[in-house]
Amino acid sequence: MKDDLQAIKEIYRVVEPGGWALIVIPVYGERTFEDPSLDYAGREKIHGIASHMRMNGLDFRLKLSEAGFHVNVFSLDDVPGSYFDKSVSSPHIDSDKYLFFCNKVIT
Repeated sequence: MKDDLQAIKEIYRVVEPGGWALIVIPVYGERTFEDPSLDYAGREKIHGIASHMRMNGLDFRLKLSEAGFHVNVFSLDDVPGSYFDKSVSSPHIDSDKYLFFCNKVIT
C-alpha cells in the first residue's frame, strides 16, 4: 500500500478498545527504507518485487504507536521451546521473525 499510515490508522479504528492486533511484516534492519521517487522498475530493482513500496525496519513500531497502539515487539529468536524447526533455511528467515503485538488501550 502506498500510504501505510492510512492502513495502520484503519487497523486502529476497527480494533475495539481493549482489543489487540498481531501484525507481522518483513523487517529489514532498524530503519525503514522508502523512496517515493522510485517507479515500478526502480522498486523491482531495489526491493525485488515492484509492488513493494518500502523495506520496513523495526522503527515500524513508531508508526503503530503514533496511531495510538501500545506496542510490544517480539522476535522468534526469543521464543523458547521447539514450536518451529529452527534448522530450516529460508531467504526470509531474518526478515520474517518479528511480531508486533498492538493493544488498543481503553480510554
